[in-house]
Amino acid sequence: MNSDRLLKMLRNEISHYSFNYKNKIIEIISNNVSETGLLFLPLENNTMRLLDPNEVLYVSTPQKGKVYIHTLTSEIPFHNSAYSLLEYLVEKNKNYCYLNKGFVINKDKIMNFNSYYRRVIFINGEEVRVTGEAIKILIKALGKEKDTHHDSFIGKFEY
Repeated sequence: MNSDRLLKMLRNEISHYSFNYKNKIIEIISNNVSETGLLFLPLENNTMRLLDPNEVLYVSTPQKGKVYIHTLTSEIPFHNSAYSLLEYLVEKNKNYCYLNKGFVINKDKIMNFNSYYRRVIFINGEEVRVTGEAIKILIKALGKEKDTHHDSFIGKFEY
């Protein structure tokens, strides 16, 4: 695969540079790769990764300076500019939306959500707790059809 070969060459060529200089190089490359729609992620162990945005379930920033990209199969720690990644996802892909500050979700990967328990369930079975404001955003974005709070042991209730 061409991208794997490119990443291997880049790793070898820029491994001896400082972290800031590597980030500048990566930013230049990212700008060119972004035209293809792929995410070019510098990882903390001097490695890089190309990621298709359609593989991402959600991106969270639980602590300042820490970003976690949750995919269908893994969690990727990302230690670069959190807000530029979040803004890029929301601006470039209509499937992404902000739920809270520092929390971006891929709407296509949501199986359903429960507004009463404030949980989002993704297509891989992973559940995430969200705020009440996030639930309001989800109801606007996805509609009430995906909300399972009205399902109970005696039947469905109307809103």
